[in-house]
Amino acid sequence: MKFHAKKRQEVLKQLNNSSIAFLCAGAEIKETADEFYPFSVNRNFYYLTGIDEADVILVLIKGRKEEERLYIKKSDPLKEKWYAKTISREEAIARSGVQDVRYLDDLKADMEKVIAEEGIVNVYVDDEEDPIIHHGLDLLDSMPAFDEMDVYNVYEIVAKLRAVKEPEEIEEMRKAIHITNEGIMNMLDHMKPGMKEYELQAYYTFVLNSHQVPVSFTTIAASGINATVLHYSTNNSVMQDNDMILFDLGVAKNRYCSDISRTFPINGKYSEKQRLVYDIVLRTQKKVMDAVKPGVTIRQLNNLTLDCYAKGLKEIGLIEKGTYEEVANYYWHSIGHSLGLDTHDVGLGRDEPLRPGMVITDEPGLYIAEWGIGVRIEDDILVTEDGHECLSEEIIKDPDAIEAYLASRK
Repeated sequence: MKFHAKKRQEVLKQLNNSSIAFLCAGAEIKETADEFYPFSVNRNFYYLTGIDEADVILVLIKGRKEEERLYIKKSDPLKEKWYAKTISREEAIARSGVQDVRYLDDLKADMEKVIAEEGIVNVYVDDEEDPIIHHGLDLLDSMPAFDEMDVYNVYEIVAKLRAVKEPEEIEEMRKAIHITNEGIMNMLDHMKPGMKEYELQAYYTFVLNSHQVPVSFTTIAASGINATVLHYSTNNSVMQDNDMILFDLGVAKNRYCSDISRTFPINGKYSEKQRLVYDIVLRTQKKVMDAVKPGVTIRQLNNLTLDCYAKGLKEIGLIEKGTYEEVANYYWHSIGHSLGLDTHDVGLGRDEPLRPGMVITDEPGLYIAEWGIGVRIEDDILVTEDGHECLSEEIIKDPDAIEAYLASRK
């Protein structure tokens, strides 16, 4: 992608003069014995480089001149006989556009030289302020030359940039959504009462494997009352004939995420109560989507959701007064979040006005344990100059269309 160099320059502009910034890809984490957890690159580093590999460091220098460097591991021929090859200088240059690529063995001496020659007095690290994740602070501990410097956090600078997507990023999300839809349709083609939730999920996983893409988060396949638990993910119950199944799932295409929810009748037809609840959620989702435009906030969209639910739940007799407090018994999450390199992406506060290029989710849900019913309908929405575009429009959600499709299966 061509935007990485542009974003590095935007970060450099926001650094104080006489500064160095470090952004680290992160390291592989040992699970047990000789097994490691799957590597997950630091998203801020990936955003600025396009490199998805452990133990690589981006250095941005704003001294008497501006520089950008990458530090990679030297090739180890013996390890490469056991594991994959590490990134080469040529590959690092091609992926990131950073022309100055060096080896990690030289980092400490190089930084001491830069500090002396460029008059560096400030250092930035990429710290998520998480009790576990401290990509940059750990690095500084190994380089005493930075001990007396003022330390700043580059995390928020990069996170704010990430909130507004470039066209290349949106295209990756479209691809992720399209694969998600293919996986959903493969499940619908095989869905029937009596299956285990994980058996149906396997048809989704097959499609993802055929495209060589991972899930963007743990797949939720929640049938019956399981759908009233927001993050139910054991997916091991038997799908009963008269129940619905709620899917909350997504794909990561080149690390860019989709996040989709749909709720289907397992036997092919919604019951009267299921349809009542489904219709309230769908009406609410459409009303929220119609309200998405520049200048609106997530909080305003959530308040709109509460207003719709107060009216709808009162109409079907689940609440009496139509207050937010009553609604909270059946809806206790927010209407959506930013979407991008993370499923719950960074850079957008609940009271921050939406801007063109932002991508958010629209995901109202109702969870009625006494009826054994949970419904969530979620789409991925691009904020445009004059409104919005539903990126996931292709994914079936009209209840009549769903019933017709399920009835048409051979």
